[in-house]
Amino acid sequence: MPEYADPVIDWLDAGRGFFAKRLYRESCHLQPNGSYIKDLTLVEADLSRVCFMDNSPISYAWNKGGLRLGSPSAHTDV
Repeated sequence: MPEYADPVIDWLDAGRGFFAKRLYRESCHLQPNGSYIKDLTLVEADLSRVCFMDNSPISYAWNKGGLRLGSPSAHTDV
């Protein structure tokens, strides 16, 4: 969800242009159990060039090396 992800990404990037693309829920595959999974190989075959951050570890189940973020409701500011 951009309203949660964008402030974190903007803070990490600080205008340096590190992040070429941002993917949100609409970029995911909906699973039969209701969870959402992102297939990052559609963006970049070499996952060593990808920084994947999400608050749900299931969302990067198809990809190795995701960085789990805390839930947005658990924080008052970025």
